[in-house]
Amino acid sequence: RDASVSQRAAAWLRRWDWGGRWAVVLLRPGEWPAAADRQRLLRALADFEDAAEPLAARRAWSVAAERWPDEPVAWLGLGNAAYRDGDLAAAREAYRRILRRDPGNLPAHLNLLATQADEGAPCDALRALGPAPADDHPLASTFAELEDRLRTECPPFDSPSD
Repeated sequence: RDASVSQRAAAWLRRWDWGGRWAVVLLRPGEWPAAADRQRLLRALADFEDAAEPLAARRAWSVAAERWPDEPVAWLGLGNAAYRDGDLAAAREAYRRILRRDPGNLPAHLNLLATQADEGAPCDALRALGPAPADDHPLASTFAELEDRLRTECPPFDSPSD
């Protein structure tokens, strides 16, 4: 019996060698590898977020923001997860945190304004929108969609003057 176990183990080890000895370690949301590569982990979190429950995604982004408090992607992910979870106040605070360090961060700016509109202040958001990015900017269409939404939701008498 011991011989068959060692033969099976030897066969498994051979196949593992042939496969390049790779392995996968699965962690719970919010648990981190001992030596996490920031960029790879942030990409993995973004992929995880697509399939995760809002609370799990939020927990994972929260740990990333705590681990790397100066990382805007972590705070953007946390804000987006809070937004999807219906916690607009937490989303707003995450976006503002990014903007305090980097006032020109367009994704955080647009998300903050969309959150303001959802909180019932579309005219304030429209006034804070600012100039449109260049047509070839990756967020040009997102900006245009948000501007259209805000102009629709803000009564004309309260619109900012041009």
